[in-house]
Order: sequence, then C-alpha cells, then structure tokens
Amino acid sequence: AILADERRDGERGQQQLALVAQQSGLSKGAVLALNSDGLKLERQKLLRAQESERQWLKSALQGELNQLKQLENANQFLTEEANNSDEKVREASKKMKELNDKRALDEERKQMEMEARMKLEKQLAKEEFHKQAIEMEKKREVEARQQKEAYERQVREAERKIEVEKEKERKREQEYAELAARKDEMRAQDQRRIDIMSQKQEAFTQVMAEKKEQRDLRIYQSIQTNMEMENKRRDDFEERQRQEQEREERLMQQLAVKQEESAKRSFQTMMRRKVIQDEAAKKAEERRMTILEAQEETEYRLMEHDQKKERYLDFKRELDGLRGKNKEINVERQRRREEAEREGIAEAVKKKDEKIDHLNAERKRMWGLRRAAQSEAFAKRTPKLQASKEQ
Repeated sequence: AILADERRDGERGQQQLALVAQQSGLSKGAVLALNSDGLKLERQKLLRAQESERQWLKSALQGELNQLKQLENANQFLTEEANNSDEKVREASKKMKELNDKRALDEERKQMEMEARMKLEKQLAKEEFHKQAIEMEKKREVEARQQKEAYERQVREAERKIEVEKEKERKREQEYAELAARKDEMRAQDQRRIDIMSQKQEAFTQVMAEKKEQRDLRIYQSIQTNMEMENKRRDDFEERQRQEQEREERLMQQLAVKQEESAKRSFQTMMRRKVIQDEAAKKAEERRMTILEAQEETEYRLMEHDQKKERYLDFKRELDGLRGKNKEINVERQRRREEAEREGIAEAVKKKDEKIDHLNAERKRMWGLRRAAQSEAFAKRTPKLQASKEQ
C-alpha cells in the first residue's frame, strides 16, 4: 500500500510538472532548472538590490521630512519676527523666499538626480536580468542537451543489458540441453554396461556348466577305465577282488560323496559370486541414481538462485524508480514553496512601491500647499506694508 501511494504521488507530481511545463512553454528540464540553486542565488541578489534601493528611498524621504520640519520652524520664526518688526519681516521674507527658492531648486535638482539614478538603476537591473535570463536559457539548453545525451546513454545501456540477458538465457538453455544430452548418454551407457554384465554373467554360467560336464565326464571315464582294468584282472585276482570289493565300494561311495560335496561347493561358490555381483550392480545403480539426483538438486538450486537474483534485481530497479519519483515529488514541492515565497515577496515589494509612490505624491501635495500658503501670506502682507509706507 505504501509503494502504491508513493507511485500515485509520483504520477501526480509528474502530471503537475508536465502541466507547468505546458503552461509555461518550457521543457521539464527547464522547469526544474528554474527551481535550481543558481536561480535562487540570482533571486537573492535581486532582493538585496531591492532592499538597498528601499533603504536609500527611506533615507531620502527622511531627509525630505527633516527639510519640511525646518521649513515649518523657519515659517514660525518668520511669523514671530513679522509681529515684532515689519522691516525684519520684509528682509526675512526676502531671505526666506531666496532660501525657499534655492531649496526648491535644490530639491528639484535632487529629485531629478534621484529619478535619473533610479532610471539608471532600473535600466542596469533590466540589463542584468536580461543577461541572466540569456545565461539561464543557455544553461537550460546545455542541461537539456546533457539530459538528452544521458537518456540516450541509458537507453543504449538498457538495450545492451537486454542483449546480455538474452545471451545469458540462451547459454543457460544451451547448457540445460547439453546437460540433458549428457544425462541421456549416461543412461544409455549404464544400460549398455548392464547388458554387458548380463552377457558376461550368462557366459560365466555357461562356462561353469561346461566345466562341470567335463569334470563329470572325466570322472565317468575314469570309472569306466578302472572297471575295465578290474574286469581284465578279475580272472587273475578273483580272490583279491572279492577281498577288496568292500574296500572298493567304500572308496567309490566316499568318492561319490566327495564329488557331490565338491559340486555343491562349486554351486554355492557360483551362487555367492552371483549374489556379490548382483549386490555390486545394485550398489553401482544406487550410487549412479544418487549422483543423478544430486546433480538435479544442484541444478534446481542454481535455477532457484538465478530466479531469486532476478527477483531481487527487479525489486531493486522498482525501488530505484520509486526513489527517483520521490525525488521528483520533493523537487516539485520545493518549487511550489519557492514560487509561493516569490509571489509573497513580489506582493510585498509591490505594496512597498505603492506606499512609496503614495508618500511621494503626498509630499508633493504638501509642498504645493505649503508654497501656496506662503504665497498667499506674502500677498496679504504686501498691501499692508505699502499702506504703512504711505502713512
């Protein structure tokens, strides 16, 4: 849910950035560049210049107010002197007029110098701002070109990674096919080995049977030979044959028993060898199957490891994308905050300028009223002075 919220916030930030870029006619990179630290430094310089201009205007207004106070004090002093002496009033009014004219000329000259200085400063500020705007435009073009080159490099890198991944997948498939072929070949070799062992077992059994038949045949031939010799000697040794007949019979029985036991032992030995061979073949088959199972288990674990690695890489790429979107959202928020601060500062400066203009207009109006009052007072005093001279 957190990732989904962050993704939605990132999409909204991208949409707002695209909307601002569309309204301003600039690219996204240019909009982000306008909110960078360079523009902030230029804005701070402009604010410092405006602050110094406001301080100068305040000092000039304070000087004007001080001069107005001095004029009021001088007017009061002249009024008191006029009550005491008309001559002093005339001289003082003349001096005051000269002083006022001189001060008026000085004020007009200062006003003109101030207006010229303000026009010059405004012109310099406009030229500086225009120069900075041109530099910012060049910087935005360079940054846009760099971003385009970086994007192209990223696209080429992504294509190269895709080709590498495809090549790895093809190699894995080829290795899997080779492994399957090796398994089939090993199974075929095992089957051939089992067939050869079976053939050897059958040949060994046949050879043992032939040897037994030959041994029985030799025994039978030996018995026949002995019987023929006994028959030949029977006439000569009838008495001895009768005496030895029982001994011969016992010998024959013992020999038959020995032969039977020998045959039994041979058969038991053959069976033991067959059992040993069967057990050896069974153990070899079990060992081969164990090796095959271990190989399959190893391959399965390797495949699981590759899958986990792919999932981890996908998660890492998604996390990097979310971090980039979060960074863009923070940039957009900072841009909005700075824009609000700029609007507030511009509004405050506008109000200050309006206040200064209002003070200048009020000062001019007061100055006109003061001059009209002085002229009217002087015009009223002039007939009185003429009447007193006539008297």
